[in-house]
Amino acid sequence: MKIEVTELNSTAVRKLTFVVGEFDKSEQDYAKTNELAYGELVIEYANGSEYVYYDVMLGTFAELVQEVSIGRAVNEEIKPYHRYDKLALVK
Repeated sequence: MKIEVTELNSTAVRKLTFVVGEFDKSEQDYAKTNELAYGELVIEYANGSEYVYYDVMLGTFAELVQEVSIGRAVNEEIKPYHRYDKLALVK
Protein backbone atom coordinates (compact mmCIF):
# COMPACT_ATOMS: atom_id res chain seq x y z
CA MET A 1 0.00 0.00 0.00
CA LYS A 2 1.31 3.44 -0.94
CA ILE A 3 -0.16 6.80 0.09
CA GLU A 4 1.15 10.03 -1.47
CA VAL A 5 0.23 13.52 -0.32
CA THR A 6 1.40 16.41 -2.47
CA GLU A 7 -1.06 19.15 -1.56
CA LEU A 8 0.60 20.33 1.63
CA ASN A 9 0.47 23.68 3.35
CA SER A 10 4.22 23.70 3.96
CA THR A 11 7.19 25.72 2.78
CA ALA A 12 9.65 23.05 3.98
CA VAL A 13 8.03 19.84 2.68
CA ARG A 14 6.92 19.23 -0.91
CA LYS A 15 5.63 15.65 -0.71
CA LEU A 16 4.94 12.92 1.85
CA THR A 17 4.76 9.25 0.84
CA PHE A 18 3.91 6.38 3.19
CA VAL A 19 4.65 2.83 2.06
CA VAL A 20 3.58 -0.36 3.82
CA GLY A 21 5.01 -3.67 2.59
CA GLU A 22 3.06 -6.15 0.52
CA PHE A 23 0.24 -8.00 2.25
CA ASP A 24 -2.15 -10.72 1.33
CA LYS A 25 -5.81 -9.62 1.07
CA SER A 26 -6.74 -10.12 4.74
CA GLU A 27 -3.58 -8.38 6.00
CA GLN A 28 -4.06 -5.53 3.50
CA ASP A 29 -7.58 -4.86 4.81
CA TYR A 30 -6.17 -4.89 8.33
CA ALA A 31 -3.35 -2.47 7.50
CA LYS A 32 -5.70 0.03 5.87
CA THR A 33 -7.77 0.31 9.02
CA ASN A 34 -5.05 -0.15 11.65
CA GLU A 35 -3.21 2.99 12.76
CA LEU A 36 -0.54 0.74 14.27
CA ALA A 37 0.62 -0.54 10.88
CA TYR A 38 4.29 0.31 10.33
CA GLY A 39 5.91 1.44 7.12
CA GLU A 40 8.41 3.76 5.51
CA LEU A 41 7.84 7.50 5.32
CA VAL A 42 9.50 9.23 2.37
CA ILE A 43 9.75 13.00 2.66
CA GLU A 44 10.62 15.22 -0.29
CA TYR A 45 11.79 18.56 1.02
CA ALA A 46 11.34 21.89 -0.78
CA ASN A 47 15.05 21.90 -1.74
CA GLY A 48 14.54 18.62 -3.65
CA SER A 49 16.28 16.29 -1.18
CA GLU A 50 14.49 13.10 -0.19
CA TYR A 51 14.81 11.06 2.98
CA VAL A 52 13.25 7.75 3.99
CA TYR A 53 12.32 7.26 7.65
CA TYR A 54 11.84 3.67 8.81
CA ASP A 55 9.30 2.03 11.14
CA VAL A 56 6.82 4.92 11.15
CA MET A 57 3.26 4.13 12.26
CA LEU A 58 0.40 4.82 9.86
CA GLY A 59 -1.27 6.85 12.63
CA THR A 60 1.83 9.04 12.91
CA PHE A 61 1.73 9.67 9.15
CA ALA A 62 -1.96 10.61 9.36
CA GLU A 63 -1.24 13.09 12.15
CA LEU A 64 1.75 14.54 10.27
CA VAL A 65 -0.37 15.36 7.22
CA GLN A 66 -2.73 17.40 9.41
CA GLU A 67 -0.06 19.39 11.29
CA VAL A 68 -0.05 23.18 11.01
CA SER A 69 3.76 23.10 10.68
CA ILE A 70 4.83 19.89 8.98
CA GLY A 71 8.50 20.86 9.08
CA ARG A 72 8.42 21.40 12.85
CA ALA A 73 6.50 18.16 13.37
CA VAL A 74 9.10 16.24 11.34
CA ASN A 75 11.91 17.77 13.43
CA GLU A 76 10.16 17.01 16.74
CA GLU A 77 8.25 13.77 16.09
CA ILE A 78 10.01 11.92 13.27
CA LYS A 79 13.74 12.69 13.13
CA PRO A 80 14.58 11.98 16.79
CA TYR A 81 12.79 8.61 16.88
CA HIS A 82 13.28 6.99 13.48
CA ARG A 83 16.30 5.68 11.63
CA TYR A 84 16.63 7.32 8.22
CA ASP A 85 18.63 7.45 5.00
CA LYS A 86 19.06 10.16 2.41
CA LEU A 87 17.92 8.96 -1.01
CA ALA A 88 20.25 9.54 -3.95
CA LEU A 89 19.04 11.83 -6.69
CA VAL A 90 18.67 10.05 -10.02
CA LYS A 91 19.41 12.13 -13.11
